[in-house]
Amino acid sequence: MYNRSGSHEALLSGAPLPTLLYFALPIILGNVFQQLYSIVDAVVVGKFLGDLPLSGISVASPIVDVANALIIGGTIGAGVLCAHFCGAEDWDRMRRLNATSLIGGAVLTVLISAAGILLSPLLLRAQGTEEAAVYLQLVFAGLIFCFLYNYYAAMLRSCGNSRTPFVILLLSSTLHAALDLLFAGVLGWGIRGVALSTVLCQAISAAACIVYAQRRCPPLVLRRGDLRFHRQTGGMVLSYAWAAALQQAVV
Repeated sequence: MYNRSGSHEALLSGAPLPTLLYFALPIILGNVFQQLYSIVDAVVVGKFLGDLPLSGISVASPIVDVANALIIGGTIGAGVLCAHFCGAEDWDRMRRLNATSLIGGAVLTVLISAAGILLSPLLLRAQGTEEAAVYLQLVFAGLIFCFLYNYYAAMLRSCGNSRTPFVILLLSSTLHAALDLLFAGVLGWGIRGVALSTVLCQAISAAACIVYAQRRCPPLVLRRGDLRFHRQTGGMVLSYAWAAALQQAVV
């Protein structure tokens, strides 16, 4: 039996306004820090690499933002169902949901990554710059880490824990800024170093979320026998995820 955390109990029985503020504030701040990835990349590129690479980053960033928004929106949709099952203490359905969402989301992310890697040169050439092709391809190659962090962050929030994903994001954002300066400013790796910094920090934040979930949130633990895609559950997740993903991408 899973013992709920204090934050989960507070969500169900605490005073509404302070409880909602306590839960929502890390999510709001997390959205701000997530945007800092692209902002820091642009600032470092403009400072150390010049105007031409900066123009390439400016063209590439909206493409990355749309891909990230689709992923984040999809994980939000899965999180809605996860919160429902967690609140009902239906751990079996929650594990099926977790396995199905994780497998389905990973497959879709790999497909988006492949399309992004193949189409990046064409997209940038159409915009009049090929300077950021390597940047865009490297970021798309590491898109799976973006998915894993946002997926496990959404699952943890659905179990009542919005603070841990924010702390992990705060630390990874700080590390990202430092690595941008190191790779581009000190080591001279150019725009490739900026992309590597982004992917590396996303991988670290994903690993931290996964380790925390495995150790501190038993309903999110998946064993080898649990890793199966359930078609009916997949349809439920898709019915919530597509609208959230589209909303995030458009807004």
